[in-house]
Amino acid sequence: MAYKASPEKSIAYLNRLLADKEKRHSAKTWKAAYEESRQIASAHKHAELAALALKAGRKFEEANFAEQTAIFLEKLPAPINTSKAERYVRLAAAKACGIVGKMSARANQMYMRDGYTISYIRQVNQSRGNAMFYKMCELGAGKYTAEYIVAKHFSSLISAKVYKECVAMLAEQKIFIEDKKDKK
Repeated sequence: MAYKASPEKSIAYLNRLLADKEKRHSAKTWKAAYEESRQIASAHKHAELAALALKAGRKFEEANFAEQTAIFLEKLPAPINTSKAERYVRLAAAKACGIVGKMSARANQMYMRDGYTISYIRQVNQSRGNAMFYKMCELGAGKYTAEYIVAKHFSSLISAKVYKECVAMLAEQKIFIEDKKDKK
């Protein structure tokens, strides 16, 4: 942030950053704006600046998530086909990696061998609710888990028993899927 110690100048700077819809600012820019405005707001006991600092903090989290997702999209293997489902599951895998901050070598092997969609379905059929599922739910990434994606989008490819187990596990984590009539 270019302005130090003046809440009014900091407010003007943050308002310009927040109003600029065309330019995507980097996570680094948002982090600097957030940290400095938070310090100035606490030093001057300025409520308006504190509220803008929170907005800048959320923008930092969004930008950081987008940057992490882009990094993992580059690292993940290419989809084995160009179907919409395969591209969707690959993007979900990249977002999950971005939130967790790491990528599983074993998952990469499965993606290269079977593709993303088949790997997710196979994972759900073989094991549900492993430690990574609970970690992702804890981090707020429950909608990127294999259990969620398969139960929501590919429920016709799993048994009714597996579907109900997935829905129950997700409900425990306060992640809800509308129950489908054909799986009751």
